[in-house]
Amino acid sequence: MNSLWKRLITMLSVVGIMTMLTFVFASSTNREFERRQYGDLYWHVEEDYAVITGCINGYDLDVPLEIPAEIEGYPVKVLAGHFGIGDGDSSQIVIPEGVTTIREDTFGESTIQHLTIPSSVTLIEPGAIAWCGDLEWIEVASDNPNYTSIDGMLYTKDGKELICCPSRLVADKDIFFIPKGTERIHRYAISDFPGNHDMLNTLVLPEGLTVLEDRAIFGAIIQNVYLPSTLEYIGKNGLWVVCSDVYYAGNRGSFPMLEKDALASNNATKITLHWDAPYSSEQAPLPTPTLTPIPTPTPVPTPTASPAPSPSPTAAPAVSDPPGEAQTDPAPVQGPMALLLLGGGGLLFAAGFLLGRKKHTGKDN
Repeated sequence: MNSLWKRLITMLSVVGIMTMLTFVFASSTNREFERRQYGDLYWHVEEDYAVITGCINGYDLDVPLEIPAEIEGYPVKVLAGHFGIGDGDSSQIVIPEGVTTIREDTFGESTIQHLTIPSSVTLIEPGAIAWCGDLEWIEVASDNPNYTSIDGMLYTKDGKELICCPSRLVADKDIFFIPKGTERIHRYAISDFPGNHDMLNTLVLPEGLTVLEDRAIFGAIIQNVYLPSTLEYIGKNGLWVVCSDVYYAGNRGSFPMLEKDALASNNATKITLHWDAPYSSEQAPLPTPTLTPIPTPTPVPTPTASPAPSPSPTAAPAVSDPPGEAQTDPAPVQGPMALLLLGGGGLLFAAGFLLGRKKHTGKDN
């Protein structure tokens, strides 16, 4: 067989295999898992383990929801929720040893009051415990390798990164101090704060804190927020609160880098930012600093350039359409049809080239 034909067949085979693999990959990544029911829980199988995806509507709030360590021979490793509104809330959920992952929004908007993280949990995704207006306390097993509890708040094991501050923990407080040693506040760590309760008067973030991630303090109801001079970065909506005054301990020139809409209010309240507003150490009364609000810059008028005179255009000759015919622009070929036409044209070109070559030479190569 002609070597050119062999190469053409090989190329077509490779293209066909790649197309088939693409469809297989797409179907596998978009596959839907079979939803099953076990008692009051919904679950499905991923690989060789069970994933809990919620509980039945109307679950008794006064009865602790105990998640099994195994279902039908599959170890329970993932909580994917959610256990919030519309999925049957419980004030207490018992997570067994063996669970390794708590995914985003698992406990979003739930009525859970107490949460205990076992030692086996090694991944808690951002927002896994958010908008929980009744949450009072988070406990973590002492031998958990990645997480710990400080004063009822969820932290990374080194105590430097705040993951979740329970809403009820600070409800009805006049002043609440985030613990010293906190260097980073994760996304949704302080959300709906303090839940559906009275407004928190003052939140104090400690010296040493450097980063507020995107939406770190989100939807919070706080009258005053104190930011430390060590703060270096505030992400998008990093401080998105019902708030009127934000006090910064440093001077204006050292204010942290802000992403777009880093400081925003979730109502019509205008946030006023003050400089040079240091505060005292934890648990001591805050001083009354001499505050300097941010001056509103006077907009500089943009000069209007005089337009250059334009030359008089020369009228183009009129073009009339042939009688009975309408002039239309050809529509571009798009999407799969273009690929089909291009592929077919390429095959016809290759076939014509090979036939012409054979006819010209009179023999196979």
